[in-house]
Amino acid sequence: MADRIKEWYDVPKEERVKRGLNGHEFVMSEESMLSVTSMSNNFINHMDKAFEMWKPRKPFSLFKV
Repeated sequence: MADRIKEWYDVPKEERVKRGLNGHEFVMSEESMLSVTSMSNNFINHMDKAFEMWKPRKPFSLFKV
């Protein structure tokens, strides 16, 4: 792991900044769905679907043995 950290440390600062900005662009894109808005909408949509498909459990009884 130390070798990989050193390898990244040796990359010029301009290249690290460029790659960081590219990563930020990807995360914020609609394609990745990783922005706060996209993840929130995705969560809401899936919870709505879960509530639509909800089937309550059948009642059960406990017996003392």
